[in-house]
Amino acid sequence: MRLALVAALLMLSACGQDEPKAPTVTSTPVPGAPAVAMPDSPPLENGATLRLRAVDLEGNPVPGMVPIVTRNANATDYPLASGAPSGADGSSTLTVPVLEHVYVRMWDPTFGRFANNYFDVQVGKDVPDEVLEVVMVPGASITAMLTDAAQRPAAGENVGLMMFHPLKGAWWPAEAASDSQGVVRFPHVPAGKYTIRIKALTSGEIELKDVMLQPGAAVDLGVLRLTAR
Repeated sequence: MRLALVAALLMLSACGQDEPKAPTVTSTPVPGAPAVAMPDSPPLENGATLRLRAVDLEGNPVPGMVPIVTRNANATDYPLASGAPSGADGSSTLTVPVLEHVYVRMWDPTFGRFANNYFDVQVGKDVPDEVLEVVMVPGASITAMLTDAAQRPAAGENVGLMMFHPLKGAWWPAEAASDSQGVVRFPHVPAGKYTIRIKALTSGEIELKDVMLQPGAAVDLGVLRLTAR
């Protein structure tokens, strides 16, 4: 099999060939794991079993991370299957379909950490024997005080957040309620640099370019004046 690191773009392998291809696995840096709680996904009955290991930025094992396989790379795609949470040594296994282009990563059920990479996988006749390491990074939080166009607090509103990855577009959704002062907090978001769109149900929306979220940081966006669309 081949293992390649790609800094920006996915390297996709062709599908539907008569002769199964040798397995390819591409590790691609991404901002995170799924943004919503995932349903339980049973292991696939037929497929190839991959070995994964969750580690932190220093290479230390991270227990309790759940491996998942999806058909799309974005954060909202529900898994085809999941594996057992990683053990004390960070290890787990995951069964993936053969001859299908899929994406493999891990996610933290507590949303304390987010995957900093995923693997672009197509398994052919030979099952990969590498251990695929997924780097789990502490998340960040976002707080903002929202006002409408007349600078009145956007109080008690349903507020949606969408984080846009610079290469892959819409990536990370979240939802929260603003308080009586128009303050809204999103406590679990992936670290990274994003364009962020915030939209209140009645007061309007705003888009912020190049917002940097450091791992473990609590980021206050200050007072944001929304405009109607």
